[in-house]
Amino acid sequence: MGDGFSRIELGVLLFYLLGPLTPVIPIIVRFFREPVRYGIYSFSAAIAYASLMPMFAKKGIEQIFHLKKPDFEVTGKVAKQPQVVNGHVFTMATGLLVLTIAFMFPSPAFIPACGISIMFLLAPLLCFTERKDIVGIVARNSGLIPYAAIALLMIIF
Repeated sequence: MGDGFSRIELGVLLFYLLGPLTPVIPIIVRFFREPVRYGIYSFSAAIAYASLMPMFAKKGIEQIFHLKKPDFEVTGKVAKQPQVVNGHVFTMATGLLVLTIAFMFPSPAFIPACGISIMFLLAPLLCFTERKDIVGIVARNSGLIPYAAIALLMIIF
């Protein structure tokens, strides 16, 4: 047998590389059928996950330098306990910092920086997504607010 991959090994490698994409394939398929609905879903999901990045960075630094004992964030639905809004203080501070820098040093990135800042400032709303009342509805749909703000700023400027 020669050097390189056999057909079986190449198939396993391809399956291994495509495996992480399997959760999003149904969304991609449905996106072509209902682009508006799944576009809104994608934007909301992007905002929700991106707004958690400062918190993940903080926790990563804490873990790397052993600054704090590891803890695990769970949702209120799984843990049957209310979420704490003050857990997003670092994320909100990051949003304020980005917004301040955007205003102090105007650039072509001003509008996206404002959208990202709003996304970070809305992070505490993620604590209320499990609620069934109007607050939960607003929290679940808050991912559209930064995009609306970006669109509004683009119209204004």
